[in-house]
Amino acid sequence: ALRFTAVSSVIVTVLVGLLARPLCWLYGVATTGTVIAALRIFALCYIFYSVGYVLMVIHQVIGNQSKAIAIAVMQPLMVIPVFALSLHYTLHTTHYVWWAFPIAELISLIIIIILSRNELRQIYTTATCD
Repeated sequence: ALRFTAVSSVIVTVLVGLLARPLCWLYGVATTGTVIAALRIFALCYIFYSVGYVLMVIHQVIGNQSKAIAIAVMQPLMVIPVFALSLHYTLHTTHYVWWAFPIAELISLIIIIILSRNELRQIYTTATCD
């Protein structure tokens, strides 16, 4: 599931990156360079969020509800401090503010992987022994 999610989210990210202008047109958004750049930057979130989401589901399935809840709450809340820092350090330029979203998702994913190291070790040890 992790491998499939990672590969499919990379494919979606690449497609959104390549098709940013037609997607903006499809939804009736002005196809300015800033909007297209923001969409491409925001598409990077798919990779980090989807892998983190699968890890949350794994915790829920194996009965570790406390870690699943912690992951579910942490992922959206991580954007707030990263967004605040990006506003502070980028002098309020909107182009760089969009980078707060993939950075926050990457930080969340790193924390999730650290929290999930024992479970991941069990999954991959069992998968390689079969």
